[in-house]
Amino acid sequence: MKIAEKKQFCIAAAIVVIAGVFLLLQYLPTVKKAKAYEVANLRLITANAEAAAKMQELPHIYECIARAEEHSENYDLKVPQARSHGIFLQTIAGMMQEQGLTELVIRPGSETEAGVLGCIPVTISCNGKTEQIFDFFKSMEKFERIVKVEYVSFKNSDKYDGLLAMRMEAKIFYRKK
Repeated sequence: MKIAEKKQFCIAAAIVVIAGVFLLLQYLPTVKKAKAYEVANLRLITANAEAAAKMQELPHIYECIARAEEHSENYDLKVPQARSHGIFLQTIAGMMQEQGLTELVIRPGSETEAGVLGCIPVTISCNGKTEQIFDFFKSMEKFERIVKVEYVSFKNSDKYDGLLAMRMEAKIFYRKK
């Protein structure tokens, strides 16, 4: 082998070694980092797309919150902290008397409790004209406290004098202390 060929071979070998070192120490780690950045970028794009989808749901969520706040407005008045059913019974009796109803019977039943709420069943019965009874129901609709009417029955009087006997079963609620 001639000296010129040896020099060329050494130069070629040096180039291959330098290229190999460059490949191992620079290029491959850079490619590995680039792939890691691609994966991270893909995750960010996915997270941004999910956030954008959730952002579009926000107006609907705000609307639901507003409706819930509207329904829970005056919750303290509608479901009082203590039993206070005596006040309720007096108010109902007063409303019935204002409508001119007669033979008033308001009888509370035994209480039940579930979780933070208590419930008192109340049986209400009276006699009166159709208009008077329905005016009583209208005044109950405006009542601040929540009253769940479960059963209502009407019966004509035996005298056929235009009077009805009304019987209603309702429940009132309170929050336990």
